[in-house]
Amino acid sequence: MRKFWSVLTGVVCAFSVTFFPLLSHPVSASEPTVLLKAEVKKQAFHNGKLIKALDSNEVNKVMAKGLEFSGKIGEPTVAQHTFDDGSSIRVTTNVVSNPKRTKGITSPLSKERDLTASTTYTATSAVGVDLFDYHLYQDFTTNGSDITWFEKTPYSDYDTTPIINYWSIVSEGPMYTDYAKKGDGITAIANPKFKFSIWEIATVQTLSLKAELNIQPNGYYTGKWKEL
Repeated sequence: MRKFWSVLTGVVCAFSVTFFPLLSHPVSASEPTVLLKAEVKKQAFHNGKLIKALDSNEVNKVMAKGLEFSGKIGEPTVAQHTFDDGSSIRVTTNVVSNPKRTKGITSPLSKERDLTASTTYTATSAVGVDLFDYHLYQDFTTNGSDITWFEKTPYSDYDTTPIINYWSIVSEGPMYTDYAKKGDGITAIANPKFKFSIWEIATVQTLSLKAELNIQPNGYYTGKWKEL
């Protein structure tokens, strides 16, 4: 997604110095360029209507049931719903090594592994371009039979594209990691509520979602995203 929009950003900047660059935390521009208007029409609309992946009413219909997932370390899973206009929403989840926590020389006899689990909600245009992502992360350490360490609270990040001219995370709480007892897994929970709008549309879209990511000591994971 970053490569596509970095190319578009470079082209648009050649026409105007007032532009909305691709950033994780973007700043709105006062007026879209001619080229950006054309790209908005291509990516955010289908047959003259706002694509359903960006329409909170349509998204809420799907997320009332939710998108579920399950998998294991190193094998990403994708749960996706494609609307009848070709746009889609999807949840991508994985567990990978966390090199930031691995310090010094690890004993070959040690069974502990430092890992990061992540689950991402993405809205995609009818022509297959990702328009925004919200990422939820959980760091933890496991020895295969128990989770021996974990961050008490998951953390998040997001990316948007120039199609989105306004973006705001209203809240993410309660946001916490649940651990019952030794041998059990952990569950990272977040309740992101965000608002966004698309160029030349006055309506501000609002999504309130609940993300649950359960991680077992053996590296298997399950979870769900649904309407809050």
